[in-house]
Amino acid sequence: MSFGATLRTMIDNIRLETVMNISRAGANIVTQTLENTAIHDVASHPQRVSQVGPGTGQSVVELTPQSVNLMGMESFRGLVVEDAKGFTAALHNLTQEAILSTVVSNASGRDIRQQLDVRLDIHNMEALRAAQTRTRIANSLGF
Repeated sequence: MSFGATLRTMIDNIRLETVMNISRAGANIVTQTLENTAIHDVASHPQRVSQVGPGTGQSVVELTPQSVNLMGMESFRGLVVEDAKGFTAALHNLTQEAILSTVVSNASGRDIRQQLDVRLDIHNMEALRAAQTRTRIANSLGF
């Protein structure tokens, strides 16, 4: 068996999507994508969107305002949005035991949505069904 999930966090017109798998081999993030479909005037509405986490060169703690404490989340992957509305961080993390998603914000007027799609793959399902059928037949014959 293997377990997978696609986690999406939308902040206004910015989408963070993380595809993850958990199997016997361990937990891993397959892909993480960031898409910004916002059309805005940078001069009148400056916005800074930064990816954070391992491999990005920045941790969320480095970009967090002093009024927000995200210590312990340095290894989480995600994004930080800073603009006139305020600060918002969307973070995704995967362990063998859990899929974690969090949004931390001191902003107002943001449209924030989260979506989780879960997959469960059962390998060798046909062999499992055949074994169950053999067991039922054997039990009905009194073996």
